[in-house]
Amino acid sequence: MKAGFFYSKDDWWGGGQHRPNGNFNFGAGTTSVPGDSSGNSGHGFASFLLGQADTWGLETPRAVIQKYKYYGGFFQDDWRINNKLTLNLGLRYEYTTPVGGGAVLDVKDWSDFGSYGTAVGFMNFDPTVPNPKFGGILGSTLYTGNCPECTGKDAFTSYRKAFSPRLGLAYQVASGTVIRMYGGKSYGAVKTTGGSTHFQGLILNSTYSAGSSLPAYTYWNIDQGLPAWTPPPFRGPATDAGGSTYLWQNPDSGRPPDFYSWNIDIQKQLPSNLVASVGYTGTKGTHLSSAILQLNQMDPKYFKQYGRDLLNGSATSPAAVAAGIKLPYAGFTGTASQALRPFPHYGAVETNNSSVGERSGDSTYNAVIAKLDKRYSSGLTLLSSYVLSKMFSNSENAQSVGRDNTFQVDHYNRKLGKGLSLDDQTHMFRQAFSYELPVGKGRHWAVSGPLGKVVGGWGVAGFLEYSSGTPRVVAPGVSSIPGGAGNRVFISSYDNWRAPISGSKFDPFKDVWWNRAAFGVDASGRQMTSAELLLAGIGNASKNNPHERSPWFLNENITMSKIIDVTEKVKFTLRVEAFNLFNRVRMGNPDSTVTSANFGLIRSQGNDPRRMQFAAKMTF
Repeated sequence: MKAGFFYSKDDWWGGGQHRPNGNFNFGAGTTSVPGDSSGNSGHGFASFLLGQADTWGLETPRAVIQKYKYYGGFFQDDWRINNKLTLNLGLRYEYTTPVGGGAVLDVKDWSDFGSYGTAVGFMNFDPTVPNPKFGGILGSTLYTGNCPECTGKDAFTSYRKAFSPRLGLAYQVASGTVIRMYGGKSYGAVKTTGGSTHFQGLILNSTYSAGSSLPAYTYWNIDQGLPAWTPPPFRGPATDAGGSTYLWQNPDSGRPPDFYSWNIDIQKQLPSNLVASVGYTGTKGTHLSSAILQLNQMDPKYFKQYGRDLLNGSATSPAAVAAGIKLPYAGFTGTASQALRPFPHYGAVETNNSSVGERSGDSTYNAVIAKLDKRYSSGLTLLSSYVLSKMFSNSENAQSVGRDNTFQVDHYNRKLGKGLSLDDQTHMFRQAFSYELPVGKGRHWAVSGPLGKVVGGWGVAGFLEYSSGTPRVVAPGVSSIPGGAGNRVFISSYDNWRAPISGSKFDPFKDVWWNRAAFGVDASGRQMTSAELLLAGIGNASKNNPHERSPWFLNENITMSKIIDVTEKVKFTLRVEAFNLFNRVRMGNPDSTVTSANFGLIRSQGNDPRRMQFAAKMTF
């Protein structure tokens, strides 16, 4: 039996400062003729010469520390039941504490981490707390830490049920033939992967305006330096109201991603030191870190109920009032679609990037794997593998809401986002080999003397990879439903996306990849007008087209080497290496936004051109 314990402390220090010295804007208005309501009679450069700035901005250093403590333990037992059957039993438990740290106030230079003081906690949006600044509607900004305005609580709780059982077995069917099986559960990490966030209200990042009152536009003279400003913190329930706010979902943010894995593999010993195996493996991931939630999206049902024009208009317009749209709070002046959002006092509720505040992703992976392994003998080593696989996912990236927003078009029907993963590759063949020529000292054909130094010591090695392309996506380029919804293209078929080519193969200087006529069409294939597309709602295409993939990835890397025995103890090795030996050109991604003037054009190479390098090494 084996047992173990592991502890780690993960500290992420992030920060920055975009405007450390402040910034000034010199518009034409400050030198305009008094009474000129347009402000166009002046000139920005004249305002600069006079030092008359109409706006100025300032950002204090942004320094954020995120701290996670991880505890893990396991035990494992290998149980040999008989001379043919062995069981492997194991159990692991892991626990990660809630995020600690926070923004650091009074930092003079964010890049000097040694000067960091005490972290004062984080800002976090809470969708369940009434906001007193907006008539008590739900959605308020809270602060962790110890202060009169702080909650005194962690931003989110930890997951305490991360038990990972696993079971494996090996059964010898016959001499030289073994069946191996495995099933188990594992967890991913709860940690920050980059960036800094949840510091809103704990730094100053503002732009100020001198105003535009007549007869002459007002200004601030730069000779006087920056105007007086109040240092942070600015804790309050309405921090960043009207813009984006950031959410660590509770308890999702403290829950590690989990993976269920299973496989079966049959191995056969063959002559000539060969081992062949064929097997099946599967993995299902749940609660994956993702960027798919659009918590402040307006429900698309209102698009059908009220129409695009009314939703894009003011919530106080006669049409909106007649339709019965109520103002979410007194003094609201936004659009009707904004009024119908779950949190109309904010723009977006972000759970992505370094926040990683959601665990809504899931994926499935299934593969058949065949391998042939030749262990070293007679100077030759060989490892070949072929994988036939399929991968589905609803989340491609926890760091970029833009990438996932292409697929998660409707927060209220997130099943639309499940489809082939952008990383899906149906076929993948890989082969690695090394071969020492059987000529020279200590080899099959021993040759001594000067001739042995010339013909002996040669070797060749390589890595070959041939894999199918990944699915491609076409974006409509227009947003039909206001209020934060995504969109898809309208199609009548999945088989006509590619444009015809002028020759025997694709030429990026003559051809385009996509057939523009295949997109923005109704069920009969009729091209829809721009006005019709804006009123049509979410397109009928799936996440991506399983029939349209990037070109195959074909690559050969080769190394040739020569070992020269200078003396018994001194050896000199010469090596030449070639990457992408045959200089294969793989086309880059085409412009895939339908409304783009460059739609379908490819203007980049998707792989590196051939590269060669020489190396020399002496060992003694």
